[in-house]
Amino acid sequence: VLSMAGRFNIYNSLCAIAVCRRLGVSFEKIRQSLCKTQVKGRVEQISTNKGTIILIDYAHNAMSLQSILEMVHSYRPHRIICIFGCGGNRAKERRYEMGKVSGALADFTIITSDNPRYENPLQIMSEIREGVEDGNGNYLEICNREEAIRYGIKYAGAADIIVIAGKGHEEYQVLSDRTIFFDEKKIAADLFKLLKEN
Repeated sequence: VLSMAGRFNIYNSLCAIAVCRRLGVSFEKIRQSLCKTQVKGRVEQISTNKGTIILIDYAHNAMSLQSILEMVHSYRPHRIICIFGCGGNRAKERRYEMGKVSGALADFTIITSDNPRYENPLQIMSEIREGVEDGNGNYLEICNREEAIRYGIKYAGAADIIVIAGKGHEEYQVLSDRTIFFDEKKIAADLFKLLKEN
């Protein structure tokens, strides 16, 4: 049983199997490895006991965001909630394109900040919003990324899937004047535990 979700991970695994067999690795060793292989920040799953699934993924362009949202659709969740932002001082066209993908494929988009660097995060978010609106999506804008994740977790119900996209394995956020620690897997897990206790 493959431990990572998504058809693209099936293709990657088939390629890995072919290479391993060519190198003489046994089927049993391959099976054991694939059962436990996880890649930090790549369709990384946080399960919750209220039935909500949180997926953290590095998707930071339109093609990769479309790929993960289409994969999530195949699981037939009640709703898909997509939380993402776009990095500052990077390709600006990504903002509109990712917004349009999320607007078209997610039931609800929470537009937030990523690594704004030396750009105004609100300006970046407004460029994402244009795409979400053109994709006919429902959305909310929350600039503080931790607050955006908090809202998404509170808003989600049983059988919903939350996709937190863009940062994946990164454990930091790059602001104009400093870089701060930001591990969204830990943040999401801690927020869910906190909200459950209150």
